[in-house]
Amino acid sequence: MQNETQPKHPQAELHNPWEKREALPSPSLFSVLLSLFALLLASVQAVSPFGEIGALIVTGLLFAYVVLIARTPGRVAPLLLTAAAPVLLGMSFSVSAFLLSVVAGTAAIAFLLTSQKRGWLSLLIPAGAFALSWALSGDLLSSLGALGSIPGGLLLAFATRRAESRTSAIAWTGAGMTLAVALPVFLLLLVESHAAGVELAAYVGQIKDALADQLILLRDEWITLISEEMELQSPELAEQLAQIEKTLTDSFLRDTLVPTALQLSPGFLLGGAAILAYEAQLLLTASYRTSGLEVVITRESCDFTMSVLSAILYILSLALVLFAANDTLVWAVAANAFLMLFPGFLLIGARSLLVLSLRLQGGGTIIAVLILGMFCCNFIGGLLALSFWGASGTALLPLRERLMRQSGTDGQ
Repeated sequence: MQNETQPKHPQAELHNPWEKREALPSPSLFSVLLSLFALLLASVQAVSPFGEIGALIVTGLLFAYVVLIARTPGRVAPLLLTAAAPVLLGMSFSVSAFLLSVVAGTAAIAFLLTSQKRGWLSLLIPAGAFALSWALSGDLLSSLGALGSIPGGLLLAFATRRAESRTSAIAWTGAGMTLAVALPVFLLLLVESHAAGVELAAYVGQIKDALADQLILLRDEWITLISEEMELQSPELAEQLAQIEKTLTDSFLRDTLVPTALQLSPGFLLGGAAILAYEAQLLLTASYRTSGLEVVITRESCDFTMSVLSAILYILSLALVLFAANDTLVWAVAANAFLMLFPGFLLIGARSLLVLSLRLQGGGTIIAVLILGMFCCNFIGGLLALSFWGASGTALLPLRERLMRQSGTDGQ
C-alpha cells in the first residue's frame, strides 16, 4: 500500500475541482461500463447465489476489473492481497469474492455518482439485485446484502465531492461500511430476541453459549481426527495434543475466548472497514486516472496521514493491551482502539521505512534484511514494531518540525 502519485495538474490543489462540475470532462465510456459491470457483480455476489466455483469466477472477474482500472503494481498489490489472504488462511473463495465485492462495489458507486450527471441511476443495480433476490428466495435479510455497498459508496462520493483529505474520505467510507454491517446485525438480534421472548442482553448471552458449544465441539472433532490418523502418530504429536487439550479447556473457551472475541468485535469491524475503505478510495482515485478525470485528483486526496492525537492514543492503547490485565473494561476499550488504529499506523510505519531505505545510500539492503529477519522470527511482533514505528514518528513530528524551524532560524 502506498500513496498515490501526485497529480499533474497543480491548479487542482488550490481549490475544490468539483465546484464547477459542469466544466469537468466526461469520463470515458469504457470506464463507466467497467464500473457498472463491477457494481453488478458486487451486488449479485453479495447475496451469495454462487457456490465455490462461482465465487472463484467472480473473484477472477472482479480482480480483472481492478487490474484494468488500477493498472500499476503499487495500486493492484493491496487488492491482490485482499483476494489472496483469505485463501492462504484456509478460507474459501467466497470470502475473497465478498471482500473484493465490498471494495469494488463501493468504489464503483462513488465513481458513478461523482462522474455522471445522473449517477444516482446506478443505484438501481443493487436495488434490482435486492428485489430479485428477495422475490426468488423470500429471505429479506440475506437479500439486503445486495445493498451493502451503498452506504460506503455514498459517503465516499460525499467526501470526494467536498474535496476532503484522503484520511477523512477513508474515515467516512469506513463509517458507511461499518453501518452496513452493524445496523442489520443489531436489527436481526432485536427481531430474534423478540421472537424468542427474551431481552436482548439475554439473547446475546445465549449466542455466546452457542458459540462456545460449537468451539468445544470443533476442538474435540479436530483432536479426534488427528489422533486417528495413524501416519501422523508420534510422541511429539501426542505431547502437542496433550498441551492443546490442557490449554483449550471448556472453561477457557466458554469464559475467556468467546467473551473476549465478542468484546473485540467492534475493533475488528472498524479496523477491517478501514482497510477496505482505504482500498476503495485507492480504486476510486485510479478510476479517475483511467477515465480521463485526472484533473479532480488533488494532493489532499493522495496523501495519507494520521493525526498526532491518534498516534498518542495508539501508543497508550498498545501499552495497555500489552501490560494491563485483560479482564478489565479499560483493557477492552484500549484493545478496540488499538485494533481500529493499527492498520493506519502499520501503513505509516511501512512507508516511513521505505522512505528511510531509499534515502540511505547502500543501507536499503541492510534494512530489508533486518526487517525480513524480524518478521521471520516473530511475525506478529514485527507488525507491532512497524506500527509503533509509524505511531512514534507521527507523535514526534511536531517536535521535529519545531527543531528544524529553530535550526533554520539559528543558521540565518
